[in-house]
Amino acid sequence: MRIRIAILACMLGAALIGSAQEDKTTPQSPVQKTDKLEWQLEGRWGGIYATPPFTAFTNIPASYRTVPYNPGDGVGQATIPYTSINPVSILAMPFVASTGLMVEERMALRAGLGINALLRSPISFSPGNTGVIREVDIGSGIFQRGYGTSLVYNVIRAKSRSIFFPVPEVEVRVGFVGLLVGATRMDLQYVIERGWDRYDAFQKLDELPLANVTATHIYGGIRCCYTGYLDRDRDERAMFGGGLLTIGPVSYGNPSFLPQAAGTTAQGGHGLTISLTGIFGGPVRISGKHRRPDDSPAP
Repeated sequence: MRIRIAILACMLGAALIGSAQEDKTTPQSPVQKTDKLEWQLEGRWGGIYATPPFTAFTNIPASYRTVPYNPGDGVGQATIPYTSINPVSILAMPFVASTGLMVEERMALRAGLGINALLRSPISFSPGNTGVIREVDIGSGIFQRGYGTSLVYNVIRAKSRSIFFPVPEVEVRVGFVGLLVGATRMDLQYVIERGWDRYDAFQKLDELPLANVTATHIYGGIRCCYTGYLDRDRDERAMFGGGLLTIGPVSYGNPSFLPQAAGTTAQGGHGLTISLTGIFGGPVRISGKHRRPDDSPAP
């Protein structure tokens, strides 16, 4: 009996000591996020790939298909008999600067301005007569390659008609991952490049404007950002960086052909655009702050 009483007394004493120690330890309160509004500044740079917007341009006038001889071949001109050319994909590497508001780290509204630093269509051609490029030998008037032959060619390219384009977006974020939708509107001009194919190398003569067109692109994307901190305990953010992947349809509308291209027609007018860009920027807090509940307010 005495042994049982002693055991119970020891257990009761241990419990009281443990309780006293717990009372002396005050757990640290977690950071409470009380941000309401945050202003963000960011820049993006990356690549955009667009599928061929038009399947073909047909009934191209002879003025776009007639090429003077290369000075090394004498005096004269040759007319390419093929009246259609097939455009190819568009590659661009624009820079976008944007600003916007982030509401409670969950939703962002942005407006940006893109700069068409590079836009090429395509990067290079291969000699041939595939429909993308048209060639004829100045001697025979047909496509014939061989030793001593001299050919003329024409191709169609897309160029940027305006330097800047708007970029509005809406983003919903969960953690460091955001889902967004946006749109762009870009003015393009299609030109026909004429030149010579001699000694297995293209030599450009000139570019003749063919048509103006406006491309409207609506896209959805996934945005992932890593945030840097000045004070992680207080969640004071200093910068962010990450990447953005977007995909969406693009509509090119009806081309506006120049007067000298009267009679030319375009087939198609819809495509798909994919982009992958890098993001860098920083936030500026407008209202609210991150603090611990036990922090005393500033005097």
